[in-house]
Amino acid sequence: MIVASTIAANRSGGRGGGIDFTPSSNATLKIENSIVAGNLDGGSAPDLAPPLTHSDTLLVRHSLIGDNTGTDLVESQVQDVDGNLIGAPSPGAGIIDPLLLQLGNYGGRIPSRPLDDASPAINRGDLAWSAAFDFDQRGIGFPRLSGGRPDMGASERQAVSLNRFIVNTAEDELNFANDTVSLREAIYSANGSVGTDVITFDPSAFTAPSVIPLSLGQLEITDSLTIEGLGRDSLSIDAQGFSRVIQFLGTRGDLSLSGLTVTGGSTSDSGGGIYFQPLAGTLSLSEMRVAANNAAASGGGIDSLGDTFIDGSEISGNRATAGGGGISATRVTVTSSEIFDNVTTSDGAGGGGIAAETATILDSVLANNSTDAIGAHGGALSVAVADVTGSLIRDNHARVASGGAIASSQSLRLIGTTITGNTSGGDGGGIHATTDGSMAVSMSMSSVSLNTASADGSRGGGIFASGNIVLTDSTLSGNQSLGAGADGGGVFVSTGSVEILRSTVAANTATRAGGGLLVPFNHPSPVTIRNAIFALNSDSGIAPNFRGILNLNDLDVDFSLIDDNTGTALAESQVTSPRGNLIGRPAPSGSGVIDA
Repeated sequence: MIVASTIAANRSGGRGGGIDFTPSSNATLKIENSIVAGNLDGGSAPDLAPPLTHSDTLLVRHSLIGDNTGTDLVESQVQDVDGNLIGAPSPGAGIIDPLLLQLGNYGGRIPSRPLDDASPAINRGDLAWSAAFDFDQRGIGFPRLSGGRPDMGASERQAVSLNRFIVNTAEDELNFANDTVSLREAIYSANGSVGTDVITFDPSAFTAPSVIPLSLGQLEITDSLTIEGLGRDSLSIDAQGFSRVIQFLGTRGDLSLSGLTVTGGSTSDSGGGIYFQPLAGTLSLSEMRVAANNAAASGGGIDSLGDTFIDGSEISGNRATAGGGGISATRVTVTSSEIFDNVTTSDGAGGGGIAAETATILDSVLANNSTDAIGAHGGALSVAVADVTGSLIRDNHARVASGGAIASSQSLRLIGTTITGNTSGGDGGGIHATTDGSMAVSMSMSSVSLNTASADGSRGGGIFASGNIVLTDSTLSGNQSLGAGADGGGVFVSTGSVEILRSTVAANTATRAGGGLLVPFNHPSPVTIRNAIFALNSDSGIAPNFRGILNLNDLDVDFSLIDDNTGTALAESQVTSPRGNLIGRPAPSGSGVIDA
């Protein structure tokens, strides 16, 4: 007899991937309130191989048989007189999918496969059988009957008592028989509960600072869940280097974490601290700390496929072999947070702090992140598209790659942001921006200062851009392109138009040419400088302020001060010219450099 059970996703090389009922003689197999589906065999009877002789009996009631191939069971896409759902492949109406969740911990001590919210097996069991069982497969805390009728299968889809979501012990235990509720037990209960649950912590059971040391492996979450801690300085979850800390295993759902420190995670895969990879869902962190986690792949702290929101949090000291030392995400928004001391270590592993397709950074600090290997661009941030507002990005390093602070491959917009003290071993000591469209960099009310591109032949101590660049109400100062043959101390633009509006480009240095700005001689796009100052920039003497614009038709300068016209086609004007410019020329060929 098989009662209130689930037999799914099994495989046989012979007959009967789920059940092979071939007794010796005069036997009866009863299947009641169960699910037999999604199994495979050689093709003769994937879910259920029936008796081979008429002396044996097969009785099926209030059960779901996904595929009737090889049996005498009659297809019934709606419940038949025995309460069964029986699927049939073409030319029948189709195999019935019970919509089981993947095998995991959904409460209790034993892995199970509960029903999805849309499962056809919900409330389709035999009410008479529910009286024979107090609990479903998971045991205490999971009644067999929830709703008007029991479900088919081993697990009952249900809401769980709220008491099971209040954590009152720091022990990492899995014992539903005692009176304490561990975090792991609360998570397992939530996994088996309908809807989004909220786990909290009983403050009387924890003395700050408290640590939950994980001894039973990573915490596995399968359904939408909110965990509200006692404060990141008061309560930590520590995997102690033995496992990842948290993994979201559901195919869809949202995970919200607040008031916790996630630390000590280590994995041979991605996401040392938090691994969030549903097909659809949102990861939200508020007032969190994710620190000192390690991943052998991407996302030392966090690896997220869904939309990711980081607010008021700290992501620090994490390490990844592949991209995203702190965070690897598809789309990430970081607000009022600090991302620091994160690192990537392998070739091509960009984004010491963050690696993402799309990033929005608001009022945050990204500091002292690094990439340590060849082609690992973006010491703080490696991204396709980024919007950065009101933030400080300082002292990050792409040690043998480009983009000491930021490497972007489609577009970068900076508003009210400071990029300072970053270094690269390639192009773009501060920023390395390319585009597959037209606009590589748009910067307003921002500062790019004291950044260094240190390699021989490096380009763009402050900014390297391949694509259009617009700087408005901004300052580029003290940037350097060092190493033999290095160009463009402030800005190097390989292709695309240049607009520098109401901005100051000063005290930048290039070893070879273009202390302030360099564009190649074959540069096909115009350069516009309006209401700007170029001063105190230096190079080897070729063109301290800007180099490469020999044709005045490609250079539009108005109401600007250029302290030294060496290497340009601009005419000296020690008094305001008809176009409103002040343009100096060093002696003895001119009247002197103009002091800005």
